[in-house]
Amino acid sequence: MIRNYIDWIEDNPKTFVVFGFLLGFIVYALYRLYKINNPEIVFKSDSGYSYPELAEIAFNAMAGLGTDLESLDFVYNKIKSKDNFLSLSRAFGNRRYFLTGKSAVLGRKMNLEGWLTSELSGKQLEKWKIYF
Repeated sequence: MIRNYIDWIEDNPKTFVVFGFLLGFIVYALYRLYKINNPEIVFKSDSGYSYPELAEIAFNAMAGLGTDLESLDFVYNKIKSKDNFLSLSRAFGNRRYFLTGKSAVLGRKMNLEGWLTSELSGKQLEKWKIYF
């Protein structure tokens, strides 16, 4: 039985390679979907913090007057890739922003990228932009 498979591979090497690439692509795509839809699973092992916890730290650092740059740097140092940032952004969600930070009623809903763009400038903003 195994000999039949080996014969088929020897007779159809291009088909075998294409099938292998296709199968690899499907597995990778499923992995990425799983990783993005289950952000805490990836992050718990890397940094000890879940994405919702880091999203709250970032939110509290930007809410109200002024911006707590140390807390934002703490969150930034936990992000290791664009996938991590996307999961953090998903956990952050859309939150109301009005002039200087959070608002219960006024303002518009913005995602993490919008909050960071509104709160930061210069070098602080530039280092975050690699993940946008």
